[in-house]
Amino acid sequence: MRHRVFSTVVGVLTAGVSLTACSTSSTAPGESSSATPEQIHAVTVLASPENCDAQPLIVHAGTITFTATSNSDLSISVSLYAPQDGAFLNRIARIRVLKPNETKTMSADLAQGAYEIACGTEELTSRKRITAI
Repeated sequence: MRHRVFSTVVGVLTAGVSLTACSTSSTAPGESSSATPEQIHAVTVLASPENCDAQPLIVHAGTITFTATSNSDLSISVSLYAPQDGAFLNRIARIRVLKPNETKTMSADLAQGAYEIACGTEELTSRKRITAI
């Protein structure tokens, strides 16, 4: 199982590198492009207690901005957790109140490793794992 997950991640990363290498640019010589895959440090979260949907699930280590939009009928919170004592217990960023259809951002400095985004209320929370490489 571990080998299959690793192969999938390597395949996704390889596909991303291949697409980047084949892309064309309209940037004039001497100008820098506004965004390359290495420069993208943003995650979009569609948040509800039933489904915490985050994209992309693999980001580059560094300062990451999370833009969360509530698709819940309730006010919810969105938190980012780092591992602590074998579980994702160390909250490193939080949007305390996200009202229905509201969008807010939070930022965190991520080292390489796994993190979890939690969306929900005190009674019901869903989580999504992301990885910084």
